[in-house]
Amino acid sequence: MGEPVVLVLFTFVVLFLLYASFRAARHFLDPRFTAITPVIICSITLTLVLTSICLIPIDVYVSQSPLRSKSLSESVLGMYYFIFALLLLSLFVVIPLAYFYYGAPERMPDNLKFKYALRQSAASSFLLGLLIVVGMLIEIVRFQGVTDPHGILLMFESRQFLGSSLEVCIGM
Repeated sequence: MGEPVVLVLFTFVVLFLLYASFRAARHFLDPRFTAITPVIICSITLTLVLTSICLIPIDVYVSQSPLRSKSLSESVLGMYYFIFALLLLSLFVVIPLAYFYYGAPERMPDNLKFKYALRQSAASSFLLGLLIVVGMLIEIVRFQGVTDPHGILLMFESRQFLGSSLEVCIGM
C-alpha cells in the first residue's frame, strides 16, 4: 500500500471515530441535559484518544516498511505531537472549563458562569504550564545547554527539543 492510500484510509478511520464518539456521547448523556457543547467536547477528546491509539499500527507499518522514507516517519511523528498537544489542551483546559461552566448554579448569568469556570479551572491550566516548564527543564539538563558560537542558548530553535519536551510532559 502506498503512502496516499494509508493517509486516505487513516482519514476515513478518524472520521468514523468522530462519528462513533459523537454517537456514544449522545447515547450516554442524561436526557434532561440539553446542551450540545459538552457532547462536542467529549466527542473530540474521545476521538483524539482513539486516533492516538490508531496511530500505533501506522507507525509500526512505516518503521517496518522496506521502502521506509524519512519524510513519512517525520510526518507520523508530527501527527503524534499534534494529537498529543491537542489532547493536553483538551484535558487540562477545555474539559475543566466546560465542567465548571455547566456545573455552575443555574441562576447565574452566562458571563458570571464563564468567570466562575475560569477561576475554578485555573489550577489545571497552571498544572499544564508547570508540566511544560518541567519538561523543558528536563530537556535542558539532558542537552547540557547547547549554544551557538556567541553563547546563545539554542534550545527553542530545535524541533527535537520542543517535541521531546512534549514527550516528557505527557509521560512518554
